[in-house]
Amino acid sequence: MAKFTGESIIDESQVKPKPAVNSAMAAALVQPQAVVAKPIAQTVVPNISLPPHDERSFALSEANRRATEKLQIAEEKRKETTKRADQASAPPGAAFMEKAQKLKDFEGYLIDYKDELSKNKKVLPANIPLMPVDANTATITSKYTALLMGIKDAYQLGALTGPDMSLVESQLTNPATISGIRTSRDAMKAQVDVLEGILKRSKENLESSYGKKMDLGVAKSSNPIGAPVGAPPNVKQAKDGKWYSPDPARPGKYLQWGGD
Repeated sequence: MAKFTGESIIDESQVKPKPAVNSAMAAALVQPQAVVAKPIAQTVVPNISLPPHDERSFALSEANRRATEKLQIAEEKRKETTKRADQASAPPGAAFMEKAQKLKDFEGYLIDYKDELSKNKKVLPANIPLMPVDANTATITSKYTALLMGIKDAYQLGALTGPDMSLVESQLTNPATISGIRTSRDAMKAQVDVLEGILKRSKENLESSYGKKMDLGVAKSSNPIGAPVGAPPNVKQAKDGKWYSPDPARPGKYLQWGGD
């Protein structure tokens, strides 16, 4: 049907509707504008020149530092190479025997210390100035020290397994201290029981890891043969036939055992 508009006749049946605009498609067809990057501000480092003497000192210091680093690296490599060579040349079972011996040594120190505790001798603090150290105090101090060394050696070698040994050592009371005087012997024997449990488990773990049995004989006191009764494990016989051990309260001095 035609319609008169005053200017021209338009046939409404022939007019096509305008297509709908897809905004998403239109946005996709629009060319993105180039993003202009802002220039990065650069920090200008002032050129500070050192006096010739200072420049030479700095250069020498740097050269020494680099040389020291190279020497340290070379030394570490050399130690690692030597360690591997020693391990390769070691006889079969050497590692097992070494750990087993450390455990046996530790067991001997533990027996000495336990026996000394069982005597219930009177002990005085060894670190009081101007107070002489009597034989009982020196003996138990030496055996306590030897026990700690046995624990440390076995732990560092990997023979002892269990809790952190520094924690065990901190809980092991030194009888010849103020704290030791306040601690009952029963409490100290309970500490020894803990160490015996650690030793037992360490033996079992060592035998299980290597598939071998420890056969180093029955553990005995670590005291040398012929040493006086009550002497510490580190006692030694001098040329005069008498036995001496380091005095723990007086560095460089010695205590005599079994003689006048």
